[in-house]
Amino acid sequence: MTNAFRLWEKIFAEKQFDPREPRHFITADEIKAITKAELRILAKMDCSAALPPVFKRYGCFLLPVKNGKYAIVRGEGFHRLEPPAAPAEHPSRIRFHLTTAGRGSSEMQYLDYSFNAGALESAVGISPLYQSIRGREYSRAFRFFVNQTLLNVSSIQLEVDSGLEGEDAIVLIEAKMGIPEDFIIRQLFYPYNHFRLVSPGKKIVPVFFTYESGTKVFNFWIYEFTDPENYNSVRLKDVPGSR
Repeated sequence: MTNAFRLWEKIFAEKQFDPREPRHFITADEIKAITKAELRILAKMDCSAALPPVFKRYGCFLLPVKNGKYAIVRGEGFHRLEPPAAPAEHPSRIRFHLTTAGRGSSEMQYLDYSFNAGALESAVGISPLYQSIRGREYSRAFRFFVNQTLLNVSSIQLEVDSGLEGEDAIVLIEAKMGIPEDFIIRQLFYPYNHFRLVSPGKKIVPVFFTYESGTKVFNFWIYEFTDPENYNSVRLKDVPGSR
């Protein structure tokens, strides 16, 4: 058991959380006081494999609801990634060799390359797209349900790996190196709800992107949320041929 897992056992024990309750709230200050550990390490649960055993026993997961405040919610927090599509060739629109591309192992470099090559626009079927969103910002206020549990979110820090704007749509991308088994729905759901409020007249297109370094393949999964107030309403819309 990792140290982070042990510290979450300590938090649950000291707070005496009732597993029958659908949600519990805890602040960053409380976590720090109990564990003396870095919050960013304890709160990083991007896939179910990173979920501490105590969360699995209680059938819950962690969501930020306000700057410095978290909800521990009973329910399914993760979406199992569907199999990628069969590879399909894409003719690059890059007219010369990019000497600065591929110099590291960051998913952002490969995401940028897929955009420059035109593969991203081809995958989502929207053109032209313009890079307009990247990095961290604080969210608008929105509410949603996990099962029957209502949560209100406001002013939490979001980070979008890449956001692109077309005439009628905004494409929001979560990028990873390699293909994980699953991902936390929050990474698509929170930006989706925030930018739905920022640009109410445009369609919001959540995309999960991966790059496989061994095969040099870009993979795209295009999702939709059928109900912006339902955390678990994520649905796969398309898996275009990998590039």
